[in-house]
Amino acid sequence: MGDLGPTELRLMQGLAQRVTALRPELLKGDATVGELAWVWAKDYDALNQFWRHRFWFVDGRLAGWGWVHLPHRVQPSDGKVREADVPAPVLPRGFRFVSAADVSVADVVTAHRNAWYPSGLTEAAFERVRRTWPYRADLHVLIEAADGTLAATASVWLDDATRTAEFEPVGTHRDFRRRGLGTALQLHGMQLARAAGANRMLVACLGAPAHPAARNMYYGVGFRELTRDVPLIKVAA
Repeated sequence: MGDLGPTELRLMQGLAQRVTALRPELLKGDATVGELAWVWAKDYDALNQFWRHRFWFVDGRLAGWGWVHLPHRVQPSDGKVREADVPAPVLPRGFRFVSAADVSVADVVTAHRNAWYPSGLTEAAFERVRRTWPYRADLHVLIEAADGTLAATASVWLDDATRTAEFEPVGTHRDFRRRGLGTALQLHGMQLARAAGANRMLVACLGAPAHPAARNMYYGVGFRELTRDVPLIKVAA
């Protein structure tokens, strides 16, 4: 097919909504509403020329899709679901919560690049993220240190139709890790999502046995495994 543009993205997100509403345990971690929005918007400029996709329709309704990334790079991820009540977040002295609505685009991009060094996220790519449904700046939460550094960042994607919200991505500046900021930011984000109407919270993370750090952080705030993705990679002859 041709360009994988906003119209095609909304079709894919629509299928994700239907699966989330009926059988959330079948939803692939990379195929949620928020994950699709984040990956498509931030990588469109750099990777669109390498994307290949096919759609399958039944009675005019999207029934399935395939999305191939060339060159082929796949990372496994676990789907998680929030089940318990959300406790109040606790920040170290001198830190405070802000949102992407409170700071500049440049600062949000810098926060992401510091958390995911050496991320290639650009201001132009993030501007596309901001224009992509269902992004909300008030649900893009950050933690600001006393010196003004944005020490942690997390985007919350709310799907009103299924009342499902998703973290994608969550990261902490390398100079501010192991201070409980990631935990506090998630609890804060979940409270905001619940206030906005969500009754279910998802996160996709690298949960392989050799990579326990992220998985354990999410377990620590109450997430539990819902699904697991296993990448299947075909090596060219």
